[in-house]
Amino acid sequence: MQKQGDFFVESPIILLAAIIWFLRIYEDGRYCTFPHAVEFLNRPYAQIFPILTAYDELANYLSPFMDAWEGGAQDQLQVRP
Repeated sequence: MQKQGDFFVESPIILLAAIIWFLRIYEDGRYCTFPHAVEFLNRPYAQIFPILTAYDELANYLSPFMDAWEGGAQDQLQVRP
């Protein structure tokens, strides 16, 4: 079963990639570890998105998330129970 291109399959991967990239550039990668990435990912989106969007380097990663967030689709973004 091919899932390539499916937003709901790729979006968690893209968000994690954006977080890893942020951690890599923040304070010269001092916090670029898997535990830090997981901890950051578990923060509410209202805290994550403003931090990540402050970096121009992450704009391409975040544009679909920001469109959904600003369009009122927070429930669709939420993958936690």
